[in-house]
Amino acid sequence: MRPIAVGLDKLQAEKQAFYGTLLPTLYAVKERLAAVARTNLRYCRSIADGLLLSIETRFRDVFDSRSAQGEKSAIAALTMPSFKTSWFKCISSADQERILSRFKELIRDRLPVGCVYESEPSELTGRDDFYDFEDEPIGTPTTSSGSYPAEGAMQEYLRDTDTALAMLEKHPAIAAILREYNTQPPSSAEVERLFSLATIFNHSRANRLSDAKFEQRVLLRKAGCLDN
Repeated sequence: MRPIAVGLDKLQAEKQAFYGTLLPTLYAVKERLAAVARTNLRYCRSIADGLLLSIETRFRDVFDSRSAQGEKSAIAALTMPSFKTSWFKCISSADQERILSRFKELIRDRLPVGCVYESEPSELTGRDDFYDFEDEPIGTPTTSSGSYPAEGAMQEYLRDTDTALAMLEKHPAIAAILREYNTQPPSSAEVERLFSLATIFNHSRANRLSDAKFEQRVLLRKAGCLDN
């Protein structure tokens, strides 16, 4: 249970708990649970196997880079300086190419015209041992950044050894993608805003309000026909 507990602590952290933390954390938990399952367990093997199956089932769309949710999760993780491509060994080479290709498209859309990137030496900062995927981070083949500015920008970012979030100040295109993919509202936020707009739902007269009446109240409140 330790990998699950540590993974939950990472995802519930008060700082650095971005959406991009989800996918690397899931892969790290899976890797450590699989290592536990491979040990000489006598009574708890079924628990480890069950947890692995539950993670695969619950987060199937997150693991699938071809789905909309999987692509968002992968791009969000790529834009996190502490992860980048360190978790790429957990996915197939075809998925790696697909994600990097999409990443380049997003960078291209956010680059100013005529920009050229030149790599600068950076200082290596520490990495969390929980996210140690053993292999070296995966990069991309070197090409001319003058001819392919989006690929040059991506290569410069991936080669930058600084893992602090502040390093994105040197990579404005990546920073823009991070803000878009890592600052999503909670799933209940939109619903809570509707209830807040319509107001007075804790009153006894409104405890069995139908969907149609709720919609009418929201529209009337927005039109200014209802008081608070």
